Amino acid sequence: MSDQSKRQALDPMTPWGRPHDLLWVAPGVAPECLRPLEGDTLASWVQCLAGPVVVRRGPAPVGHIAIGLRGRHKGERQAATIAKAAVIKGITPDALASAYIWAHYRMDHPVLQRLQTAAPILNEWVAAHKGECLSWGITGSLGYELASGLKQLHQNSDLDLLLRCPQPLARQQAQQLWDQLNGCRNDTRLDIQLETPHGAISLAEWASHSPQVLLKTEQGPQLTDHPWPRPALHLSSRHEGKSLENESLENESLESESIESESLEARDV
Repeated sequence: MSDQSKRQALDPMTPWGRPHDLLWVAPGVAPECLRPLEGDTLASWVQCLAGPVVVRRGPAPVGHIAIGLRGRHKGERQAATIAKAAVIKGITPDALASAYIWAHYRMDHPVLQRLQTAAPILNEWVAAHKGECLSWGITGSLGYELASGLKQLHQNSDLDLLLRCPQPLARQQAQQLWDQLNGCRNDTRLDIQLETPHGAISLAEWASHSPQVLLKTEQGPQLTDHPWPRPALHLSSRHEGKSLENESLENESLESESIESESLEARDV
């Protein structure tokens, strides 16, 4: 099967809209369904938009998705929103990774060579840590190029990946994974984002000794020491605690009344 045929087959029937998903709109309607950010205007090159748009983290009006636009040149980038109704198909970073389009693609490029060494490590890690990590995916210039067929990589491009981690990943585990991924000799910079329910953090930062890391959220970047939801106190436990506390107060009140009554009786005698 040709690369083009594989791309056409990559259309998972899932609701798109998570950061880094790639979306296509009906031909000829792109400029009409796009909204620039407040105070901005759409660049002239948007009229010639040929590839997909990239879902980004950020607020969007009702019925729209926050996206990033990519032109043919590196300097052609713009943030905008797009009407959900205009989206005709999409693909996730996870699908790009699992379809192995990249397995025999531009193997002379350092980014693809870096991916060849990183993929087996990530596959093994996900298989061994199903509780913390669900899947990994390809993002950035390589992901865009694989999905669209439009050349985006240059000699100094990074390898951008994501790792979906709905459950907390211990920092020691993160350090082990980061060390494994950087055990090979390759000058290509590796950028892996851990996708948590609250946003995304850098694996490199989470593997470091920094007390806080930068969490990318829809409301903007935040510094945090725990980028996952904290476990909630069990409701019944809280109620049991209050019940015991109330029972203790009631007992103290009864004891006090009993002592007072005995004191009064003693005085009457």
